[in-house]
Amino acid sequence: TQSMDQMKLFQASRDMKEFQARFKEVLTAVKEIAKTTQTSVDEALGMFGELRNQGFYNVQDNMGQAKLMKARGAASGMSQQQVYGMGQVGAQMARSHGMYGKHGSELLTRTAASTNWMLQRGMLDEEMVMEHGGPDALAARMANTQMAFLKSSRGIAMIASTMGADGKPDPGRLGQMLGGGMRQAGIIAAAGR
Repeated sequence: TQSMDQMKLFQASRDMKEFQARFKEVLTAVKEIAKTTQTSVDEALGMFGELRNQGFYNVQDNMGQAKLMKARGAASGMSQQQVYGMGQVGAQMARSHGMYGKHGSELLTRTAASTNWMLQRGMLDEEMVMEHGGPDALAARMANTQMAFLKSSRGIAMIASTMGADGKPDPGRLGQMLGGGMRQAGIIAAAGR
């Protein structure tokens, strides 16, 4: 596993007081991750580093993602190594599309957990899943397709149509679009506002 120094966690510290505060924050986070994931502190430090590599640089985001990954693994029957591996693949995939790694990690781990969960419950045809390379490969293909769509002109218009005047997501517009109340012409018109 990487050491805290190798992760460059403290290089932005301006003085000893800031260094100590940051060190304490990271140590608390690593202990919380160890408790949540039922692993040793060394293993939790490795997970902390993996999540940083995926784009979860903020300590709170890192801890939250560790909890989500634990829950996704438990719900889907995936091992922690499998979930973290999918997170790394998702982060790399997102970066190849010019997106933030953490969004790709989040998308692929969620998609992989859902795919594995549905396969276990007979909601997906096993033969079809295996013909696509297995549940993880199928999840990666679905996530990659979603990322490619979001980078397309239609994807950009769809996202823009859900934004309010302040540039933040508008729950009313989002609900209208997701509920099927906004056709392509409406999406284009809303995106131009």
